Amino acid sequence: MLDPAAFPSQPPPARADGVQPMSAIAAALWIVGATFGFLLLGSLLASLREDTGRDQTVLVVCQAAAYLLALFAILRVHGPDAPIREFIALRGTHAAFFPLALLAGASSAYWASWVLERVHRRFPDANSSSRLVEIFFEASPRGRIAMGLSIVVLGPVVEELLFRGAIFGPMARRYRMNIVIAWTAALFAVVHVEPRVMLPIFLLGLTMGFLRAASGSLWPSMLFHMGFNGAQFADLYTYAGPPAPNAKPEAMPPWEAAAGVGVFLACMALAIITANYTAAAHKARKSAAGV
Repeated sequence: MLDPAAFPSQPPPARADGVQPMSAIAAALWIVGATFGFLLLGSLLASLREDTGRDQTVLVVCQAAAYLLALFAILRVHGPDAPIREFIALRGTHAAFFPLALLAGASSAYWASWVLERVHRRFPDANSSSRLVEIFFEASPRGRIAMGLSIVVLGPVVEELLFRGAIFGPMARRYRMNIVIAWTAALFAVVHVEPRVMLPIFLLGLTMGFLRAASGSLWPSMLFHMGFNGAQFADLYTYAGPPAPNAKPEAMPPWEAAAGVGVFLACMALAIITANYTAAAHKARKSAAGV
């Protein structure tokens, strides 16, 4: 178990650091606003360019623009006098969190895919699992590089800045940490829209929230997200070509899912040890709590 500084049993006391607490409803409204901005921007571009919906790079750039606008709006309302880096928790922590988070994210691609396969078997939809593969094979080599950078780097950065950064900190001023982790994970799952992916996305959101709380920093959750997306994107190179129409997704061998779970659990166990027994992690959490 983590020490009380990481997961207090009661909401933290009021602070005089200029950061205004955020309610769960306000957090949801901010996310709805950011998502609406993303959809609006995407629709505007689609009206000018018909293939926008099949250009993953353009869609991620639209998302980044909308999310960054939301981030700065949140900063103006909930932390006008707070330093941006402190507000979104871009602070240092113990260095062991970085490789552990990256490896945990990459290994999570295996068990999350296994869970997703079970969901698709229960609620089949062949098209939803093949769209990204089709877009990948439609792209030029240069387009694939841009696609990779947007999916592996840009997307995780802006999503973590909003969910585990701008939303997470102000909510932690009002609620216990477990509530903040669960609520931000739920919002993170809902904005992905597709009901079939919400369960694995929610589980990933819980893990990233845990890393954010345990480390006292946004960097580990961001690296976890990059590791996960990086493994998913690398998997596209294993396809010989675009899938046939209405083709069923290939089942993941159980040993791969088991290996992913094993590596993930080992990384998380080491992350808990790092959180509990290193001075740097304690210091980062104290800084996050204003102690």
